[in-house]
Formats: sequence, C-alpha cells, structure tokens
Amino acid sequence: MSRRLTRTEWLIALVAMGLAFGLGGWLKQAQPPGTAAQGVALRAALLPGELQMISSVSCGYCHRARAWLTEAQVPFQECFIERDAACRQRYVRAGALATPTFVLHGQVVLGLDPARLLSIVEAQRRQ
Repeated sequence: MSRRLTRTEWLIALVAMGLAFGLGGWLKQAQPPGTAAQGVALRAALLPGELQMISSVSCGYCHRARAWLTEAQVPFQECFIERDAACRQRYVRAGALATPTFVLHGQVVLGLDPARLLSIVEAQRRQ
C-alpha cells in the first residue's frame, strides 16, 4: 500500500525538480554554440565581410556568439541595433525578431547556427 506525500514532501520534490531542470538549462547554455570543427570549416570558407552579425548591446546570446566566433577566428562584421541606425534598418528589413541575427549571402539566420551558416556558404560556392 502506498502512502500519500505530505505538503512538505511535495514542496521538496518541486524544488528538487526545479533545480534539476534549471541546472540542466544552465549546463546546456554553458556549451559552446558550435564545435571546433565547425569553427575551422567556417574560418576556411568565409571571406572577410561575408558574415554580418546584427547584435544588441545587452544580449547574452550575442556575447556568446561573438566569443565563439572570435575564439574560432571566424571572420565576421558586427553592428549594434542601439548604436547604428543603418544596422537597425538592416535588422528590421531582415524581419529579425531577436539578436543575434546573422546575414550571409542575403540569407538571414536567427541565432548562431554554424551548421546552417556552413550550408549557406557551401550552396553559394556551388553556384
């Protein structure tokens, strides 16, 4: 016969689940946005000025993307929607909903997605 959990036991279980899920999200966020191999491939495939990153000053995802691209030595240009009116217009024209937004060969990619960026470069090179 099973017994019912007390209110305290339920509270402890809920807190434990919250911590477990919260920790899982934190660990996932701690992972780099791409692999080292993707960084090498992007660095080799991109020419300076091809990859544009539209950022926001307070965007944590932008900071992570910038750090990963810089560490992988991937050439990119960055602008900030709060500081540059032309950047803000490019952001609006792209139909972007959040930052970072990447523009590569006229294609818009929301968030740093190295695999998607590589596929755009490869498709462009085949043309």
